[in-house]
Amino acid sequence: MTIAPVLYSIRMWTEQINPAYITFVEEMRDTGVDVVDIYVPPTGFRTFAEWAIAVVEAIDSHRHDDEPLHLMGYCLGGVIMLVVIAEFERRAISPACVSMIDVRMYRQDFRLRRGFDSVYQTPWPVRLRGLLIRLTPPDRESFGSVASSVLRRSIRSVRELPKRGWRSHKRRIAAVHEEQVLAFAWEYDAISTPVYLYNTQAAIDLYTQNDPSLNIGAYLQGGFVVRMIEGTHENCIAPPHSAALIETHHCRTPSGFYPRSDLSSVVREQLQSARVAPRFHSPIGAPARAWFTASVADLLPIGRLVDAGVRHGVAPSPNNRA
Repeated sequence: MTIAPVLYSIRMWTEQINPAYITFVEEMRDTGVDVVDIYVPPTGFRTFAEWAIAVVEAIDSHRHDDEPLHLMGYCLGGVIMLVVIAEFERRAISPACVSMIDVRMYRQDFRLRRGFDSVYQTPWPVRLRGLLIRLTPPDRESFGSVASSVLRRSIRSVRELPKRGWRSHKRRIAAVHEEQVLAFAWEYDAISTPVYLYNTQAAIDLYTQNDPSLNIGAYLQGGFVVRMIEGTHENCIAPPHSAALIETHHCRTPSGFYPRSDLSSVVREQLQSARVAPRFHSPIGAPARAWFTASVADLLPIGRLVDAGVRHGVAPSPNNRA
């Protein structure tokens, strides 16, 4: 019998904050998957990249050089995994299988509207670049539209000041505030490694404008497959939904990914929707834009085979690094 490689699970929070994920990992182990839980506390890191490098080093401390690299991240664990994978790629290490469970990125207009940049103290240069990005393709918002959204947010912030405090400090969730401050301040590179996305419809409806990749497909230059899973963001990893998710989780198998040749040969179509558009950034913070050819995966129920006519998000290879 072929034994699957070790699956490295990356998380960004303590066991006390979200015990459900720890239970999910144990449930995977009960099915015979060798899962190594990777957690590095955020304290002491100046940037998200510094933290991600520490995560890479933690994985390397367990991994053999000739071992295929299988990675899994849920929620914020998947966000830092973007930077972890970018670091592995810089070291000429290509993960054999990557899975992200209900991992989302926020569009610039959504961040502004919800006041997240204020809550998480996003540096002003990052905020300004985010506003400028909205003026460029594919969004092509008018200057007036962007300016009016800033004005509305400013007026709302003044009105909310007595209730929420300066910089909305009363909205902060202390248990994950340090992690979120690092994440919101970072500008992310695209990665060339293909990724399996396991997303809930509830998260798509709540956080995106009908983007089944939860806005993260724009950073997946190597392609992606979307699988719809049952439940909400909070309970998709808990029984009864967890059993189906584990059963169809690709990184628990020895083969893991489709061959890259299969990914590159699927039907490609130009994405016309401005809501699944790439936003590539260099690690030094200079934003760059690139169009890419892709197709969003059909929204399949969890029980169907992923290779049964599913279209994959595939991006060519524009170099977005500065």
